[in-house]
Amino acid sequence: MELLRIDENTFDIIVCDKGEIKARLDDILPAIFNKPLDEMKITRTAMSGWKGSWTEPMETIKNEQ
Repeated sequence: MELLRIDENTFDIIVCDKGEIKARLDDILPAIFNKPLDEMKITRTAMSGWKGSWTEPMETIKNEQ
């Protein structure tokens, strides 16, 4: 797992599945931030795959402001 703090409210988090063990943000985030998931404002901006190197994002959400 990699965690990079972008600013006070923004983090870049990289997690990887390990075979049958899947990286589930619902389980991981409360452990990282010591706060229940429903008390956090979470926006997933991208989800990429790994095939020896990072693939193009499978899912991307762009903030339109």
